[in-house]
Amino acid sequence: MWDLKPTTHLYTPYLHSFFSTMYYRLFLFFVKGLFKLFTKTLSCYIIVMAFQEKKRDQTFDVLKGLLILFVIAGHSHFSFTVEHFFVSFHMPAFFFISGYFYKARPLEDELRVDFRRLIVPYLFSCFLLVLIALLKDILCGTLWQSSSEHALTALLGGPPIIPLPILNKVVELGPLWFLTALFFVRLIAHFLFQSKIPHWFKATTIFLLSIACMKNSVRFHIFIPWYIPSACCALGFFFVGNLLKSFGNVNAKYKWMLFAFTVLCWGYCLLFSGMSVNACLFGAHYIIDLAGALGGTLVFYLLSRKITKSKPTSNFLGFIGKYSLAIFCFHAIECPFFPWDTFEPFIQSYGQLASLAIFLMRAGILLLITRCVIGIPFFKKIFSYS
Repeated sequence: MWDLKPTTHLYTPYLHSFFSTMYYRLFLFFVKGLFKLFTKTLSCYIIVMAFQEKKRDQTFDVLKGLLILFVIAGHSHFSFTVEHFFVSFHMPAFFFISGYFYKARPLEDELRVDFRRLIVPYLFSCFLLVLIALLKDILCGTLWQSSSEHALTALLGGPPIIPLPILNKVVELGPLWFLTALFFVRLIAHFLFQSKIPHWFKATTIFLLSIACMKNSVRFHIFIPWYIPSACCALGFFFVGNLLKSFGNVNAKYKWMLFAFTVLCWGYCLLFSGMSVNACLFGAHYIIDLAGALGGTLVFYLLSRKITKSKPTSNFLGFIGKYSLAIFCFHAIECPFFPWDTFEPFIQSYGQLASLAIFLMRAGILLLITRCVIGIPFFKKIFSYS
């Protein structure tokens, strides 16, 4: 997997020399230097932040930091096996965490808070996507084509399963589906959690909603905007995360039994299943995939607790986790426009090592951008960090 010998002869002599001579070493030196520069410029800020937040439990910040890095890695052209590992739990984990920290509010307050925290960053990211697409249209001489498609797709909350006649082609909004889906997850959860119906009835309602959306995705293809079907499928993860909050008083023996069961389900899903929450597709069974995603999340939660004992690593990942929303949105903006596909010959030749280099460059650039802009009041207000 990590063999440096070329495996194909499709690349040009220039690309061969790039990866087999001093330029390849300079390339790795650049990646290493980028992260070294970033950690030096960030170190003082992290120390100050650590003193300001002595009482803050960094476990979930570290966990979110790991998860957002997995999101970036999942879009960095790793092999199917590696990407399948990330997809098996990384997006469901965000829904588990959101459900765990869910607090009941009046409907007006819930709409106001969720709109500010989720829809405002979504609209801001879509605005930048349309603006970049417009600049691309002007440079390519195809005025309004790409930008109009991005604008219409943003209003629809994502591309339809069957392309609409008004769209020349389906335009992907990348990871931004998560923001609208989480907004509707929290809205549906508000009505379910505020009611006094028993938990078994809530669970049955969530299961039936998920099954209906999965059937629609596979068979009926009825277009429902703003990733509401994905929200219905993700509602189960949110519900389980909320239930875990009341799991603290349970006997430790039953906790480990739950942990062992979910980890076994995770292993089964890694070997025999596969899911895509945004596409409402679940390989084995909704319940098994949910339990498997919970197992993966719990494994990395325990790992995050261990990491918090190492202050430099904990502070670094905690910073990423704290500002994960901004990193997430900047990643969604660069995804469709930065020409990462030009590295395809390198990936074909050097496999996972080239993918790792792309991931390091991508993560380093996103972290630098986030660190530079997050102190600006405008961006603080957009991402609700003020």
